[in-house]
Amino acid sequence: MTTLAIHPPADRIKVREALLLAAAALLFFAAFWRFFEVQWRWAISAPTDWAHTFLAPLGALWLLWLRREDLARLPGTPSRLGPLLVLLGGAWYTAATITALPIVNSHNSRGLGVVLALTGLVATALGRGSWRHLWFPALYLLVFAQCIGSRMLQPVTIELQRIAAAWGFLLIELVGFEAARSGTVISVFHGGAWHPVNVAEACSGIRMLPAVLAATVAVGWWLLDRTWTRLSLVAATVVLAIVFNALRIVFMALLAIWDAQILDGKVHQAISDLWTLPVLVVALVVAWALSPFNRDEEDPPLPADAPDPPPTPIRWVRGGGSVIASLALLALGGVGVRAACAALGIVPVKLEAPLREPLSTLPTILGGWQRVGEDQMLDGQVVEVLGTRHYLNRTYARDGDPAQGLLLLHIAFYSGDPDESPHVPEVCWVGQGLQIAAPALEIPLSLSIEGVRLDPNLVNLDTGEPYPLVDRPHPVTRAMRTAALPVGEPMLRLSRFRNPADPASLHLGGYFFIANGRTTPRASDVRSLAFTLYQRYAYFAKVEFDAVVPAALPEEESIGRYIAEVESLLSELLPELMFRLPDWPTLEREGRAR
Repeated sequence: MTTLAIHPPADRIKVREALLLAAAALLFFAAFWRFFEVQWRWAISAPTDWAHTFLAPLGALWLLWLRREDLARLPGTPSRLGPLLVLLGGAWYTAATITALPIVNSHNSRGLGVVLALTGLVATALGRGSWRHLWFPALYLLVFAQCIGSRMLQPVTIELQRIAAAWGFLLIELVGFEAARSGTVISVFHGGAWHPVNVAEACSGIRMLPAVLAATVAVGWWLLDRTWTRLSLVAATVVLAIVFNALRIVFMALLAIWDAQILDGKVHQAISDLWTLPVLVVALVVAWALSPFNRDEEDPPLPADAPDPPPTPIRWVRGGGSVIASLALLALGGVGVRAACAALGIVPVKLEAPLREPLSTLPTILGGWQRVGEDQMLDGQVVEVLGTRHYLNRTYARDGDPAQGLLLLHIAFYSGDPDESPHVPEVCWVGQGLQIAAPALEIPLSLSIEGVRLDPNLVNLDTGEPYPLVDRPHPVTRAMRTAALPVGEPMLRLSRFRNPADPASLHLGGYFFIANGRTTPRASDVRSLAFTLYQRYAYFAKVEFDAVVPAALPEEESIGRYIAEVESLLSELLPELMFRLPDWPTLEREGRAR
């Protein structure tokens, strides 16, 4: 007796595969929609830094396509690892969404869960043994297909910034110009004057490095087949990015001699972006130069009249059980994240808490303090590094006389961005060449604010403490209005610095943060205060007071005088500042998810 094997028509198989693929894509984007929303908004807002993230998925597909012959030889049997990775990715994504730990709850941490789940889906579709061909495209996606938060990039950026400034300074001197360097500020002497060039964080080379690495890693994986040649290409690309970035700094410094305005605006940005092209070209030449070191592989000779072998299609897993199981896990994970957030009252994506008035509207006269000169406007590069256009740089003098007391006030406001890293003097001033003179101090501030009252019915929802309230007349209408001051005792973090070029002076930089109606002197605490799980809104503001005092003064006297001046100015400033910052008692009640 002859047994007939009945197989479904090929067209029916293709339709089934297409339906499963479409279902997988829809479920995948639905499950991780919040991640893609944040990623899209972030990349669109800074295309110069993150445009390569749009092309990285195509690069990963290409890396997978290069292994099509190996994938075609797979047996097509179900993979146990695929559904496990889907489950693991969904679980990690859920944990990174609902946990309060700042290290885990971040955009990049959630990106790890997204990549694991996607890899699991593909491994399920291709079957057993596909993982050894998927791990590198998955790693490529994880590294190059998502925006990296400034909290993770800052240590690398600072080091690259210092290297770029040192190499740029060396090359400028080799060209024949007289130059001086203080930290990351290079000054070129020409025409009887010094022309300073600030090597900002944006000039560190961190912009061009990810984009160039994304291209060279993909091409190197294609052209090279030895581990040492691939690692050599990556190392060469990093060195090339540093060298060409130093050449770019020299080029911009020479342009600044001709026209200092060119260091700001779109012209500077366009020139900087063009320097990515020679790095990419030279890196590709290095990849080509390393290609002769590939393994020698000789295919058996084919008869001269032999036809070309037909292309072998990639074999999908027979039966849809494992694929459907993975899709079910993905759907369950997506529903589970939303259900967990709804049940716990967690809001993973924060809304902006807008300023009520611009910071520049702060009074120029605050009690016995008066503004001296005009507000300092930062150039485009510095604003980009600062990460916000809502800032104020203003100098106040006691009774308008700098000899009586002088403080530089710096305020920077941030809202809605969960991965923004605050900029503090310990980082910025050291980068500009100052040296830390002593460990930082945390000093409680004793403020004398008139008319403070407490309303037991208006409390901070996170601490239960009543807000201190003050009433002040509107500067134009004179109508009385009420502002809520931050809860808790304000403390100032004070750092002391010495300038090697001016040993007779001591630089004092003291700051604290106002975050969601509370205060903290530590940058490391800002995220835990501002980006709480149960709030739809988030904001924080850095308030910094800078001063220069004679280094010969006893430490106790100089710090005591500085703190007294800060307390005097802040007692007048804080109520007015809270009229400009978001109305947090109202927002926290509107935005409370539970």
